[in-house]
Amino acid sequence: MNIRDREQYQISSFWLTSPDDKLSFERVDSPPFRVADADIPPGAGMAQVLWVEDKWHIWFTSMRPWSGTDDGPSEPTYDIRHAVSDDLHNGVHDPEPAIALDALRKAGIVRPCVVPGPSAFEMWYMVRGPASSDPNSRNDRIGYAT
Repeated sequence: MNIRDREQYQISSFWLTSPDDKLSFERVDSPPFRVADADIPPGAGMAQVLWVEDKWHIWFTSMRPWSGTDDGPSEPTYDIRHAVSDDLHNGVHDPEPAIALDALRKAGIVRPCVVPGPSAFEMWYMVRGPASSDPNSRNDRIGYAT
């Protein structure tokens, strides 16, 4: 596999505050909430943050190990995970993915868009299929989950 399989990525999100009710924004200088750790070693990004019931909920794209064969091309794979935080600097990750990667049909699940629904959260996300001889397998699709 390509050397990229042995590289780790540390992607973090930085937060903005709005002192004037969203007319302007300022970057917070304190350390960012990092979503890469021992359970999510390659890294993460593309987060959505919601304030729900006195907690910050963070849904994010989680990088998974690269896929491929020893003699073929490798490609990144992703799933969507969830964490909860009191302060956006420290948080607790759910042990299982919110939307799990199914390597037979999906290579990347990215860009969660979450809204509170009547009885549960609703999420839309992008799905990309794995590399194959079928050119349609790589087409992006929109997924939905509750």
